[in-house]
Amino acid sequence: MNTITSFVQATCLLTGIISIFFSSLLWAVDIVKFEAGQSQNDARMAYKIEVIQSALEHTKDTYGPYLISTSAPLMNSLQAMRQLQNGELLNVFIALTNKDWESKTIPIRIPFAGGY
Repeated sequence: MNTITSFVQATCLLTGIISIFFSSLLWAVDIVKFEAGQSQNDARMAYKIEVIQSALEHTKDTYGPYLISTSAPLMNSLQAMRQLQNGELLNVFIALTNKDWESKTIPIRIPFAGGY
């Protein structure tokens, strides 16, 4: 009985040490799904991605780590609305706001083009 108790205590202690050691690795990473440009050199998307990345960097201490995935194809606003609602290919889209978009999505107001 004494040997079993010692084994259980040692196992619990080891599990606690491992959990503390790897706790930073256990934090979930948010995957931000953003549309890709027509190519890797598509300058239209570079600024949009920079804005999104800057916002995520400024909030990383509060909301944790992130990963930007730019695998969704370039799409028009109607296609983007559908994708935002189902979240499979896209969960972030930069668009002009209107009542329809705000009623169907969660707006995050960032002055995108210098506040204009």
